[in-house]
Amino acid sequence: MTHAELVDRAVRWLRGSRRCRVAYGELTTGAACIPDAIGWGWKSELVEVKVSRADYRRDGAKGAHLSGALPGELRWYLTP
Repeated sequence: MTHAELVDRAVRWLRGSRRCRVAYGELTTGAACIPDAIGWGWKSELVEVKVSRADYRRDGAKGAHLSGALPGELRWYLTP
């Protein structure tokens, strides 16, 4: 599966199973990071999509991850 296909699934999952009233894929704002999928329902939920182990390793070095500045009260990973 491609990254884009997994982002689509993440958005559908947030809207369906997680019952987020609003959910977006790759929402671009002025924030430090672009979440792969984010939704708002009872709480804000972030889904990080990873298609390889290298993706995980790169994520660990990102400034937003190191500083704890990621959005979302609940955070999930989605992999193939």
